[in-house]
Amino acid sequence: MLDCRRDYRGLRIAAAETFVESFLRGSLDEVLQGSPRETAVESLVEAMPQRSVSYGYFGWVAYLLWLRAVTALPGAGIALLADEAEGLLIVADAERDFRAHHPPCWKCGALNEESAFSCRKCQAEFKR
Repeated sequence: MLDCRRDYRGLRIAAAETFVESFLRGSLDEVLQGSPRETAVESLVEAMPQRSVSYGYFGWVAYLLWLRAVTALPGAGIALLADEAEGLLIVADAERDFRAHHPPCWKCGALNEESAFSCRKCQAEFKR
C-alpha cells in the first residue's frame, strides 16, 4: 500500500487537481442550483472533474493547505516533519503552476483560464 504522504508523484497530481476543483467550484454551484432536486446529485457528479488518485491524497493536500495557513501565523514556530515540508513544497509548486495557467482578470482579479477572451466573473474583455 502506498503512503500518500510520501508518494510525491501522486501528491503532485492531487494538489494540481485540488486547485482545478477550487477554480470550478463556482460553476459547480451553478449546476447544483440549476438542477431539479431529484437529479441534483447526478448532475453535480457529471459536472465534476474526475480525480486521478485516491481520496487519501486529497485529504493530505487539505491538511497541507491548513498547515501552510497555520505556519504563516506570526510566532507559529511549528516544527515540520520531512513529509510535511516536502508536501508544502509540492503544494506551492502546484499552486504556482495553476496560477500561471489561470491569470487574474485585469479588472476584478478573478482567476480565468489563460485561453479565455473575457472574464468569467465580470465579463471584462481581455486584449490579445
